Amino acid sequence: MQDVSSLRQSRANQKGSKEKGGKIQWAVSWFQKLYRVEQALKDKPREERYVTRQSKTRSLLNEFKAWLDKSVTQEPLKVN
Repeated sequence: MQDVSSLRQSRANQKGSKEKGGKIQWAVSWFQKLYRVEQALKDKPREERYVTRQSKTRSLLNEFKAWLDKSVTQEPLKVN
């Protein structure tokens, strides 16, 4: 039978892995959005690519920067 402290540690590790997975999933999802924009622009003229990137990609990059800034201020998980 496991003692209480090892059960708590196990649950804390599971919670930490979910949080980490959440960040990873968010980043992957963000890159997919950016990739979709670039795929749609693949065969477009140069000027149209530029204008679309300025409107769509810039907002995505600002969203990613805000997320990174927020992530930097969060304390990393402690590993024993």
